[in-house]
Amino acid sequence: MRPPLLTLAVTALVAGLPAWAQRPPATDRPTREPPPEVTKSKPKPIDAGVSLSGQSDARSDVKLTDLVRKAVLDDKRLSFAAKNVKITSRGGEVTLRGEVETNLERTIVREHAMGAAGPYQVVDELTVKGNTLPTN
Repeated sequence: MRPPLLTLAVTALVAGLPAWAQRPPATDRPTREPPPEVTKSKPKPIDAGVSLSGQSDARSDVKLTDLVRKAVLDDKRLSFAAKNVKITSRGGEVTLRGEVETNLERTIVREHAMGAAGPYQVVDELTVKGNTLPTN
């Protein structure tokens, strides 16, 4: 005589077998394509110590960026747009990106960056509203 627990387990297994056997094989099931973002190539690895914006995590670069940002924000001559330009530092070099209202604002923002980093350490990628290409 079999133990009742073993009999119950065998009965449950045999009862579920027909349902499992009727299941279509994996090749007959419709396949789902992965979302487009999964098929795209992976982004290039970012240098250690650099944020996605290009800002270095080095203490000296963070201080340099803060110094330029404070000078720009404290300047009453600048518009809201000029005060919101992107300022990043990496290896002592300051990069300015964004749009300003006038050429004068562009010059003022650039001068604040040059005053903090030096004249040969500023990359000016600012554009003047209405112009499509930056003018150096």
